[in-house]
Amino acid sequence: KDDPQKLFVWTYLSINCANTIVISVCYLIILARANRTARKVHGMMANGKKGQVDHKADRLQKSVSRIIVTDLLCWIPFVFICVLHSTEVMDATGLYGFFSIILLPINSIVNPIIYDDYLETQITYMIKYLRGSLTRSLSRITSRLHSQESKNSVIAAPNGLEMTE
Repeated sequence: KDDPQKLFVWTYLSINCANTIVISVCYLIILARANRTARKVHGMMANGKKGQVDHKADRLQKSVSRIIVTDLLCWIPFVFICVLHSTEVMDATGLYGFFSIILLPINSIVNPIIYDDYLETQITYMIKYLRGSLTRSLSRITSRLHSQESKNSVIAAPNGLEMTE
């Protein structure tokens, strides 16, 4: 109850939360300034180039959003568990290893991947390829079912009897 490290823990958690908020706000400021610049450039460009500016602005917005989300998904659970541990709601001693060895380094690994256009391009290509393969497979299955149904369809003969093809 009178843990001498409590002040340190709460100071650390407060600084950690403040840093996460500052980083998120900075990314939002970057995004707002980039969008403002894109709109200015958009107004000065010929129609053919406007699509490129819009595409780059959209990519930047997606990247910044992903960075903010991954930062929050990695740090908020850690801070929450630390608060629960510090307030003695739960004993989270065993979870610190998971957070420090697995979860928090994932954030460091994910951010460069998010910044890299090559990986995003490859993932987009793979999704399009898989979607096309699935569409072609479903189309073949559907056409086979239709041809099977037409072979088994019943037709009426001129004499009133039913015949199958």
